Amino acid sequence: MKKTLIGLALAMTFSAASALPITGSIESGDGGMYATGGWDSGNAELSWSVSESDGRFTYVYHWMTKSKALSHIIFGVSDTFTSGNVLSGTTSGWELGTWSTQGNSNPGIPSPLYGLKFSGNDTDETFTIVSDRPPMCGNFYAKDGRDGGQDVYAYNDLFSREPLDCMGSGNYAGYVLVPDTKTTNRVPEPGTMALFGVGVIGLMLRKKTKSA
Repeated sequence: MKKTLIGLALAMTFSAASALPITGSIESGDGGMYATGGWDSGNAELSWSVSESDGRFTYVYHWMTKSKALSHIIFGVSDTFTSGNVLSGTTSGWELGTWSTQGNSNPGIPSPLYGLKFSGNDTDETFTIVSDRPPMCGNFYAKDGRDGGQDVYAYNDLFSREPLDCMGSGNYAGYVLVPDTKTTNRVPEPGTMALFGVGVIGLMLRKKTKSA
């Protein structure tokens, strides 16, 4: 049992040391993304990379589809996120607000989404968010026009469900890494997790010495 716990603590220490940068992706067709029209059945993918430097977190999102150009995409953020959390280097033209169906602007969106909205006009788009806020597992929504009379849109499978603590690779199917403003549901800082792992190991070794 002690060997198992020590191994777990070591694993936490080593994985935390590589907590950032984080990469991940989801795609339509049982890949963590629900999509309709020309974006379904593996025809749409959203990938991301999150890095940190001097307290600035850079989120780079790559949206790619095989057909039907993007109209706009929304990345959800925490409800206390403000425009002041958006730093220079962010893709221009962003809008922060609460987005719902609003007529036919966001058809099929599961529930209102508070987040950063960016416009698009191609099947291959890249968006960057630079923020002072670390990542959490959250939501996204994307839209085009229509395909054969059907609205074309996409969102993560676990949209509006309780977020996960984002540890490890950050590639949890059904979620997207987005900026957070809370102390929960966030990627632990590598130093904090490393110290925690070392502390657990030390505590267990101390108990082992006393019982010897």
